[in-house]
Amino acid sequence: MWLKRKTLAQFYSENKKLAWLTFAMSFTAGLLTITVPVAIGKYYDFLFGYRSFRARMLDFLPFDINDIKVFLVFFIVLVILKTIFSFAEKYCTGLLGEQFTFWIRTTLFQHQLKIPVQDYESKGMGRYLLRFSGDLNSLKNYLTKGIIRFVSDAMMLTLTLALLFWLDFRLGLFMLTGLGLPLWGIITFNRKLSRATRAQRNYKSSLLAFTNTRLRAIHTIRFFNKEIPEQGKFDKKAERVFDAGIQYQKVTSLINALIPGVLYLLLGALFMYIYFSGQGQGTSAGSNILVFIILLLTIMPVMQRMLRVNVVWELGNISFEKLLNVLNRIETENVSNTIFRYKSGEIKIKEMSYGFESGHAVFDKLVFNIPGSGLALIKGPPGSGKSTLIKLMAGLYKPTSGKIIIDKQDLAEVDGRSLRRRIAVVSDEIPLMGETVFEAISYSRKPEKRLPTQFLLKYLQNNNPDLPPLCLDDKIGDLGCNLSKGQRKLLAFARAVLTNKKIILIDELFEGLSPASIPFWSKEVRELATDKTVVVFTSQCIEEVLMPDEVFILPKRNLDEAAQATSRVA
Repeated sequence: MWLKRKTLAQFYSENKKLAWLTFAMSFTAGLLTITVPVAIGKYYDFLFGYRSFRARMLDFLPFDINDIKVFLVFFIVLVILKTIFSFAEKYCTGLLGEQFTFWIRTTLFQHQLKIPVQDYESKGMGRYLLRFSGDLNSLKNYLTKGIIRFVSDAMMLTLTLALLFWLDFRLGLFMLTGLGLPLWGIITFNRKLSRATRAQRNYKSSLLAFTNTRLRAIHTIRFFNKEIPEQGKFDKKAERVFDAGIQYQKVTSLINALIPGVLYLLLGALFMYIYFSGQGQGTSAGSNILVFIILLLTIMPVMQRMLRVNVVWELGNISFEKLLNVLNRIETENVSNTIFRYKSGEIKIKEMSYGFESGHAVFDKLVFNIPGSGLALIKGPPGSGKSTLIKLMAGLYKPTSGKIIIDKQDLAEVDGRSLRRRIAVVSDEIPLMGETVFEAISYSRKPEKRLPTQFLLKYLQNNNPDLPPLCLDDKIGDLGCNLSKGQRKLLAFARAVLTNKKIILIDELFEGLSPASIPFWSKEVRELATDKTVVVFTSQCIEEVLMPDEVFILPKRNLDEAAQATSRVA
């Protein structure tokens, strides 16, 4: 099971060197940052000719820094080194973040491809999508700002407080106590921030899903003149996003305003303490106070980042929940299953039942046998479950009960990938992929496949003159949207033939094709069935034209149950 800690640990184990280098650069950059105020205090000593206790902090250097010329060279080199290591810190952190995003993106897509098909169809694609511009950025910030920078800031703050205690114990204790006030305020507002953040993200996701479905149904909206009611629904959802956004901005603005305000009040309180307690009297004490104030100003941005990090954590936690929801889905393939072995293509359905999550039973103890190497026709009206049966026979769905057996092998016990290496499907529900006709048919860009693909395409098109001709390099559009239904059917059939698989399942063979081409397609399918198992699914009376070896009728009972289920929903 994937957990947030496990996910981060796995990434760390694969990127140890870069992670340790990033922490090393962060620590060194922080150390150099707090060394600069100490060096400025040393210069203060040069101006007044005084060697304070604090000046001995630089005695570890291998050269005499009490010479003003040496000191000035040292200070310039110190600033240059600080700049170099600050760049190295930011670059390594950014590189680690990009590497994490790349790793998450590839791991995510790998698991998205393995989510059961039923989940996508019953729950929708949006449930298992992450916004690559939003969620992955939140995950990257969780690693870089919520972990890497927070740890480096915590180390720098610890070193600075230790230095402040060394300079003056009372002032150090004053600062440590004063930090408790902004911390208490952040903890108080954290719950409100959590609620506001989640509400905003949930409403945004809902609006995104609504927009996606409406744009996909743009033809329906235009045809039925539904622009105004759909705009009204959108406006209501957009108002929720707007209200949630206002609440989120109110909370985050309050936090972002309070943090620097409280820190500057702390600085003002420090000024008052120093003045009324007489801490700043004397040259040595004055140099210590100077260093103290510069250190405080230096770490103020660090404290602000640390106090704001809960915003990064909250956004990251929300995106992690969505990510883990995908990674923890049950994968369709069981790698321990046996490899499917093709023999004759005999298909047996033994008291198979299947139903969707809605409770509608598509099949109830369905039984029939399809002999191998022949042409079978499975007939049933629209809604009788033909498309569902294709997915069951191809191993995309799992029966609720009963068995599907091909060549004496129970599909529930065989590896689905090895099964589909032997099964080709021609169906509108198995869309074309690729950018061109060649890629759609061959599912490849290898040059050696162009000649057989060209030959097959030309042969099919010559026998279907009513369809607009296509060339191999013609663009098909997204999933074949540029093509007519007949063109998609022709290319899907060509794709199935070119794979040379032993079992071919064809949904509505003649749909989208001209009546004049039906004899040609019937002849082609019968010829394929001489050495393959070909199953044609149809709602039409085509027995006399197709002349199949076997005809199976899906039970009418399924249609009655479907009608009852539809009336219940209505």
